Amino acid sequence: MNRSLRAWRPARAAARTALLAAVALSVSAVSAFAAFNQAATGGPMSVTTTSLTAPTGLAASNPCSSATAVSTSLSWTASTSTATTGYAILRSSASAGPFSSVGTVSGINTTTYTDTVSHATAADSIYVAVKSANGMDVVSMASNSKTANSGGANMSSPTNIAVTPDGTKAYVANSATIGGNETVTPITLSNDTAGTPITVGGSKAPVGIAITPDGTTAWVGTGGTKTLVPITVATNTAGTAVSFTFGVNAVAITPDGTHAWATGAGGAIESMNTSTHALGTTINAVNGGTSGNMQAIAISPDGTKAYITDASTNKMVWPVTLSGASGTLGTPISLTFAPQAIAISPDGSTAWVAGATDIVPITGLPGSPVVGTLIPVTGAAFQGIAISPNGCFVYAADASANHQVVAVNAVTKAESTISLSTDVAEDIATAYPPVTYYYEVEGTRNVWTSPASGQASHAFGQPAQSS
Repeated sequence: MNRSLRAWRPARAAARTALLAAVALSVSAVSAFAAFNQAATGGPMSVTTTSLTAPTGLAASNPCSSATAVSTSLSWTASTSTATTGYAILRSSASAGPFSSVGTVSGINTTTYTDTVSHATAADSIYVAVKSANGMDVVSMASNSKTANSGGANMSSPTNIAVTPDGTKAYVANSATIGGNETVTPITLSNDTAGTPITVGGSKAPVGIAITPDGTTAWVGTGGTKTLVPITVATNTAGTAVSFTFGVNAVAITPDGTHAWATGAGGAIESMNTSTHALGTTINAVNGGTSGNMQAIAISPDGTKAYITDASTNKMVWPVTLSGASGTLGTPISLTFAPQAIAISPDGSTAWVAGATDIVPITGLPGSPVVGTLIPVTGAAFQGIAISPNGCFVYAADASANHQVVAVNAVTKAESTISLSTDVAEDIATAYPPVTYYYEVEGTRNVWTSPASGQASHAFGQPAQSS
């Protein structure tokens, strides 16, 4: 091989190596340039939010699983937006809000939810004035059994009872004098201890008792002296009696606390302003010339109606439309027995009436009352009636020798008895601050939400009543 050829080959190899290096550098440069372009053109992502179509047809009901469950069963019609992935359930104690979320459900077609609200244990008890035992029995709604009794020297043949809305105190009217005085006995419910009797005066034992919705005052009726006497709950002291035109048998207070309504013999009904103590116009209920014997009164949860039992031969319940200090009698509701006691369901749709051996519901209130089927109890002598705070059970005090309270399932109308041993029940009361819960439901999908689906409400607790 000649010298020039040998010289060419190394030079060619060197050139080839240089070329490969140049290609490599070129590839590296291209790769870096492509990565730079991708980062430069990617930028931040934008997210667009929107509203879903609201669910519709929201409704609330009470599942009535027990006497003590404070729960609301909600149902609604699904949102029409297919993007909906669930729903948020909102609750408030005021119709205008503010609303807070109490739970969520997943899935567009999941359209039910049960909301359970905790409450004081006092709402799980029934309080019974027992004349024979000179005391008060405590009955558990959960077990349908008597759990305690209080009384002794501080009570004397008690016949009427009322409980403060918060369940801290009970007031019992004694039908026999203590130390020569007409009295009402306060009871501390945390330990079921009867306190010093409160003298209310009068030539006849106190009868009806009602406590203002704010729990500050107990108003006590006296038949003989035709008065209402205020008792200050904080101090257990009696105030100045307010004179009525008739002997008071029963008293109830409007849910707003502004007026007390009293009833008595002769068919008289009259209001009293709880602040000024001014009396309203007296209403006389007369049926074909026959005056009534008004034994008990209950006021609807919205305060627009009062219902009074007429235990005379009229055998009626008189509805009264209320407007401040005045009232207008409606068409009486005829019964087959003389009614002694009455209570209104928390939703205001049903009045439960007891008297003699019978218990009966009157449904369709306020506009279209219908008397239901009698629930008879052999040998009973009903004097008082109360309803569980959730409206699911009705309790009637049997003043006969049966020594019992009768419990009725408000839905099925099935009845059962609660033994009081040797005690005789004269009157009965339950405790729970009246409250209405308002609900709304909205559809959800991550950050997307629908407007609220309208509103449904459910009432718990009872308005003021007397029996």
